[in-house]
Amino acid sequence: KVDKLKTVVWQAELGSMYDKTVRVQALAVRLTELLSLPPATKAAVERAALLAKADLTTAMVIEFTDLQGVIGSEYARVDGEEAVVAKAVVEHYQPSFAGDSLPSEIVSQVIAVADKLDTLAGCFLIGLIPTGSADPYALRRQAAGVVQILAQTEWSFAILDLAKLAIDNYAALVSGERNPGAVAVELHTFILARLRRQLDDTGVSAGAVEAVLRAGHDVVVEVGARARLLDAMNGKKEVENVRLAFTRCRNLAQPELGTQIDEGLFEHEVEGKLLVAVKEARPAIDRELAVGRLEAVMTLIASLRPVIDEFFEVVMVMAEDDKVKNNRLRLLNLCVALSDEIADFSSLPQVKS
Repeated sequence: KVDKLKTVVWQAELGSMYDKTVRVQALAVRLTELLSLPPATKAAVERAALLAKADLTTAMVIEFTDLQGVIGSEYARVDGEEAVVAKAVVEHYQPSFAGDSLPSEIVSQVIAVADKLDTLAGCFLIGLIPTGSADPYALRRQAAGVVQILAQTEWSFAILDLAKLAIDNYAALVSGERNPGAVAVELHTFILARLRRQLDDTGVSAGAVEAVLRAGHDVVVEVGARARLLDAMNGKKEVENVRLAFTRCRNLAQPELGTQIDEGLFEHEVEGKLLVAVKEARPAIDRELAVGRLEAVMTLIASLRPVIDEFFEVVMVMAEDDKVKNNRLRLLNLCVALSDEIADFSSLPQVKS
């Protein structure tokens, strides 16, 4: 049945359903490697990905299209395939509509993400991007499904990295005139829009989500956790301290200069004092991040406000000497890098007293 998929056209420019099967299988196996899954799970993923679309060639599915996946799962079970393989044949389509169940097994989850990413990458590569209400390939639903599964599993994949993996999987299409990097950025933006929608549906404020995304976070579970923290701490002095102090840093910071500091260029004691405070805070923040204690991270970042305030009171950042000026800007870059572990606080509205 799998071989017969060569006669089933998936999309004229993207090949047959067999071509899609080969790509999804390769992408799914790559995901198992990145997740460091055991060999038995990897083998089940590889087998299930191969069989996932096989029932599309059967008379049963040709006659009753709603049975795709369902009947394939039954065929796999009767044929003696592993239970997780048979389940993945039906579950890899999930979620297929708003409120639908999510895949329940890791094999199903991996193939579901790979299949949806393959559809998204292929369509974006040939310019089939939804406009207005037109979305013939249900790409919004596919992207929402990826976001929901990543939230469910708490996998630490960056969305941009997944977009690049899926696009690179189209070896023939990523060569020539198409710019895979630009397409990956476009797909990344599209999936982030679904993430915003998903978090909005769960009651997370748009401002908090935007602040986290502007800091460069795009791991679904990390974005959600940070945005919920900002909402939970809204109005507390820690957030306002961070917002006030680090907005001043960000307004002048120039990331392109990097963070390499020459202490020999310091002209004021507070420059060294701020550098020491940042260096001491970094390992403590990393430890708290490693165990998910985001509120503790906020407290550590907020504790830097007094020295940052002192720095701006004493130091003229934009000095006439370019070396001195750039050294101070790099120091501010270090400060911003710390606050960005949570969010871009400069984008948060001022709390009204």
